[in-house]
Amino acid sequence: MQKKQTKVKATNNTEDFNYLEKIFHEATNNYRYRWGITKFEIFLKKHSVLTKKVDVLYKLGLLYDHLAIREKNKRRIHEKKAFELYKKVLKYKPDYYRAVWGIGRIWLHRGSKKSIPYALKAYKLAKKGGIPSAMMTQSVGLTYEAVGDYKNAEKWFLKGIEVEPKNWGCYLNLVGFYRLTKQFSKSKFYAKKLEKFFRKESKEFKKTLWGQKILEAIKDADKELKKKKGG
Repeated sequence: MQKKQTKVKATNNTEDFNYLEKIFHEATNNYRYRWGITKFEIFLKKHSVLTKKVDVLYKLGLLYDHLAIREKNKRRIHEKKAFELYKKVLKYKPDYYRAVWGIGRIWLHRGSKKSIPYALKAYKLAKKGGIPSAMMTQSVGLTYEAVGDYKNAEKWFLKGIEVEPKNWGCYLNLVGFYRLTKQFSKSKFYAKKLEKFFRKESKEFKKTLWGQKILEAIKDADKELKKKKGG
């Protein structure tokens, strides 16, 4: 399948952040991480004021984090860059929960239990800041799943639904979890829930590679999901 080639242009300085947002979503939704990083870094050289914006630094770190999984031969190099960016964010804003979770994600992809305290801290920071924390409960669930603690993984995945019952991301993780643990009646049950809420997403998003993967997960809810080693 050919990757979608979307042209995104910045119009003026007041829309710099929005431009990077579009680049980020195009990159993550279509797995074009290296493209996204190049776009970010070229743009930041021309707009250095943005290099102190925590949201910008976090997103660039996340792109490196994702690229580390795609380019396994350069994995540690990309992970190191992601670590540096997340730590820089926390230097500017110590309670920035997304960067805390970013560090946890790297440990998660290494299959390390070191991911758990980062995920728990990120969840607590989000909750303390009054931020809807459903996806942070999912992060905790994913860390437990990665280390094989399925009892706690299920507990945290389900907790997300209690927090945000209409957040389709929670149902997607449950579908994957129950496929992984071969509980297919449950995976099919949550796939129907996922389909209901995902249906409301835009046609444009559904056409992205990420959107197609979600639709594939719904379709394959009755099939076993193999656990990936090392992310």
